[in-house]
Amino acid sequence: MVFKVNVLHIFIILLGTGSTVAADVTILNDLLKIAIKYLTLSLKNAETISLGDIPLDLDILNNADFAGEFIAGGTNIYGFDTLNLDIKNVNLLSENGYITFRLDDLSVDKLGIEIQDYYLDIGLFNEVPLYGEGKMKFEIRNITLNINTAFNIEKWKFETLSALLTFRHSKVTITKFWNNEKLDGIVSNALTDMEALAAMFWDYNVECISCGIGQVVKHIFNELLTGDDILSFDQCKTSCFGFDSLLEEAESGNYAEALKYLKREHLNLFLERIEECMSII
Repeated sequence: MVFKVNVLHIFIILLGTGSTVAADVTILNDLLKIAIKYLTLSLKNAETISLGDIPLDLDILNNADFAGEFIAGGTNIYGFDTLNLDIKNVNLLSENGYITFRLDDLSVDKLGIEIQDYYLDIGLFNEVPLYGEGKMKFEIRNITLNINTAFNIEKWKFETLSALLTFRHSKVTITKFWNNEKLDGIVSNALTDMEALAAMFWDYNVECISCGIGQVVKHIFNELLTGDDILSFDQCKTSCFGFDSLLEEAESGNYAEALKYLKREHLNLFLERIEECMSII
């Protein structure tokens, strides 16, 4: 059975009945709680979601530092059975010409991606060859999510949209990297170090990253609603000190150029471990 509630369509219908916005939002709040409760229970019962085969061609970036192909065959996302959300922390309100939505303290004990059959053939910085065919498993734990939005009723667009996501790293496993089973343990440990580094980077810059993601998602929604919206990261510049050039390129849609501002030293630990592995071959 498929259960689907399109909140935006329901809201338009309710406005057409002549009822007050406050009354409409009260009804929507109840419907939203039911929908989210149903979705939460469905995910917990499903435990795992299958995504099938996912191809990724890095050549579309037109960036010589990142080139090649990665295919994630038989991809599954698992851990939804550890999802927790108190429905009392989901609230849709009407105030001062805005509809606000808050979701607080959604948590997942662990969430991971398992790839049954990967194919990898990538060149990194024109000096590090990454290739292999085998299995991969990535996992993060202690995940929490908080969402806060404000929708301008008169302008019919989102004015703010923020999502604060925190997590901790976990163990990474990979087989047959560089087509060498003897390196499974060493490469898995290297990738675990890399995930730990990424988790530390995310934690240190969580407000900047969350703001950037929020602005992109808000832009996508407003484009769908109005067809006339400009992507801007002005609200993020305070929390993203030191990433001004990256934000400017992203605003202009030059994502390949934006990647160049991700300083190579951010990957130093990973490159050192990769070089260590290569010296063993």
